[in-house]
Amino acid sequence: MLPIYTHALTSADYGLLDTVLRFVAMCMSVVFMGIRQAYQRLYFDKRTASQDNALTATVILANFGVTIAVLLPILILASLTSRHFGISQFTVLRSVALAVWITFEATYLVGLSYLQVRLRSREFVIAQSGRLLLVICVNFTLLRVLHLGLQGAILGNILASVASGLFTAVVLLRSAGIKVSTAVLKELLSFGLPYIPTVVFFYIIGNADRLMLIHIGDVTSLGLLALAGKIGELALMVCAGPVDNVWAPHALSVFRNEDGANKIGALYTKFVAMFVLLVLGVSLAAPIGVALLAHGEYEFAARLVPIVAVGWLFNVLTTLSDIGIIISKRTWMKPLGSGIASIVAISLQYVITPRFGVVGATVSTVLTYITFFLIIRGISQRFFPVATRPRDFLVIAVSASLLLFVGLNVIYAYRSLWVSLAASVFAVSIYGAVLIGTGTVASSDLKSIVANLGIPKRFFS
Repeated sequence: MLPIYTHALTSADYGLLDTVLRFVAMCMSVVFMGIRQAYQRLYFDKRTASQDNALTATVILANFGVTIAVLLPILILASLTSRHFGISQFTVLRSVALAVWITFEATYLVGLSYLQVRLRSREFVIAQSGRLLLVICVNFTLLRVLHLGLQGAILGNILASVASGLFTAVVLLRSAGIKVSTAVLKELLSFGLPYIPTVVFFYIIGNADRLMLIHIGDVTSLGLLALAGKIGELALMVCAGPVDNVWAPHALSVFRNEDGANKIGALYTKFVAMFVLLVLGVSLAAPIGVALLAHGEYEFAARLVPIVAVGWLFNVLTTLSDIGIIISKRTWMKPLGSGIASIVAISLQYVITPRFGVVGATVSTVLTYITFFLIIRGISQRFFPVATRPRDFLVIAVSASLLLFVGLNVIYAYRSLWVSLAASVFAVSIYGAVLIGTGTVASSDLKSIVANLGIPKRFFS
């Protein structure tokens, strides 16, 4: 979608669109993450067909219940206070539209979880591909054919979410029925309620940089940060999807085993190594990505990509590291960790961003993600210690940092897209060789990562 957005929208409009999309994503990943994660966790406690149907129907209907009872009031309150951040366009009517958007998108994601826990990878790929095709077609029509600009981009995402979410709800409810289980609902609430106050904290953590740039009137830089964010996130998010598909189901299926902690730790280390490799590659190839996806106005975004990519590395690792909280069902710890991190985010943005602009905003976000990761990993390890080797993470961190430092200096000393490509390929190759040479990752593991992008079975051995 990036080429469609960046060529149809100005930097300022794209920055605002990205802010809206991030807000929607945060609401789904936090307000509804409790429901999705509860579904995955409770699925492995349910063994009969009737229990399975009751769980599925209750989860789908709970999505809409959460919207009415929690999300809609929050969005209306946000619309009433948004003028203080310079977003007077966020009206009550638009907050209702956002609630509809988020609800159906979250319902579609529950459908993906339904396929995940059953390891139906073929149906999962079909669902994802169909949804992607729908998003591209709708947005291309509204932006490139009808030239509706920012409003068209937002409308296109809403229509795609409603269509895919409605289809998911109809298919799953026809299969499972519409009977709500009060016992299952209590379990969902017990597991998922702690995620509700976390919505504000997560939004602050992930969007404090955008809101601060809007607050100080630097909307043009907002577009640069948005593009850098998309490129920096791109490789990680493409692989985070397959990783997410297998990580929680695998961990929940083996944690009761005698060597469960070792198996989870081994898989965790492999995923860390893979994500760091992606950060290294995308950081050094950033000038190429910006040149291909946008025009000259966005050139400075390439310098922000390495910073953003490091931040998203710790964001992804935080998601992986909370497995102990999920296993132990201690989700009430999530608001504590995210609350502390949100205070750090606000403090850093107010101190650094007004002085250093978009670079300061980006660095502040990275420091916040690192803080959040350390908090969540520390808490999670107390509840369910995952067995890992500190030596492996030291090798990963030192080798990648040195290669990134040298690569960036070479790229900006010899300004050429070919140099950027060569540096990226060379650094990734050396990094892989170091991991294999030190025994941090076995050659068979690396081949499996490259070939399958984290897709299931070879990692489970």
